[in-house]
Amino acid sequence: MRRIQYCRGFWPRQTTIQAVAAMEQQLERFLDKILFGDGCWFWTAAKSKEGYGTAWWNGRPASAHRLMHELFVGPITGDGKSDQICVCHKCDQPSCVKPTHLFLGSHSDNMIDMYAKGRGNRPTGDKHHARLIPGKVAGGRNGRASVSEEDIRAIRYLSRNKCWSRKQIREYLFLSIGDSQMSRIILGRHWQGVE
Repeated sequence: MRRIQYCRGFWPRQTTIQAVAAMEQQLERFLDKILFGDGCWFWTAAKSKEGYGTAWWNGRPASAHRLMHELFVGPITGDGKSDQICVCHKCDQPSCVKPTHLFLGSHSDNMIDMYAKGRGNRPTGDKHHARLIPGKVAGGRNGRASVSEEDIRAIRYLSRNKCWSRKQIREYLFLSIGDSQMSRIILGRHWQGVE
């Protein structure tokens, strides 16, 4: 078994010899579930649906990467004022538990890191999938569109020039869209390519 230095603050100071032996045995079982390598150390046992390792520690379920951080780096503590403290991955591998690949940050820090590395599921601007795929069907040509380009022009005309309410426009054009969608169309947030 590989020798690893663990964080001494994690273990209780006053324990019996049997308790220390039980903790070391538990630690050995925990470490047996890790595939050690030159790069990442991968958790090989149970994983969450997101791919993060899960383990039992002191009779409770725990995230393997959070437990690894507590065991070998230090306690996970926050200032109590900001977001929940997350254990983030430098390597972007959810099943990695290597202590040098883990760092503490708030949920906001984790989201900023995710988008900076291009892992966000909602790209905007020039990175949006509708702009990256040539020939992508958008607007009224999309089969899932609930309104046509003519409807968009009519909605904007009736709203701006005739000062009709959203309800009046909906009834006049026989549309089945909600107020929020109607507002986005009128304000130009949706269907920006139609004038």
